[in-house]
Amino acid sequence: MGNKGILRRLLPFLATFAIGLFIASFFVNVAPNFSRSNSWKSRKAECKRLKHENKRLERENFRLRQELETRDLSEIPGVSHEKPRGVGPEFPVEMPPLPPAPARQAK
Repeated sequence: MGNKGILRRLLPFLATFAIGLFIASFFVNVAPNFSRSNSWKSRKAECKRLKHENKRLERENFRLRQELETRDLSEIPGVSHEKPRGVGPEFPVEMPPLPPAPARQAK
């Protein structure tokens, strides 16, 4: 009874799986790809290229930060040489008028 029960459950599963693989093979490649030597070399080369690019970008970021710190404000057009007096507008701002009160209805 034990072997019959296992076969009764296993055979329909295997048949459905085989039919699914057959149908899927029309749309995608289901064959395994065992050639890893080429992909390993390309991954290693890509990793090395990314490391070099990261180092180059870090050096460029450092150079740009140094340039910003040492740059004089007089070199930038449109920037005044005066120190800012404070935060906010230089002229007083008036409050807008209050909205009219709602009209009362007489009873």
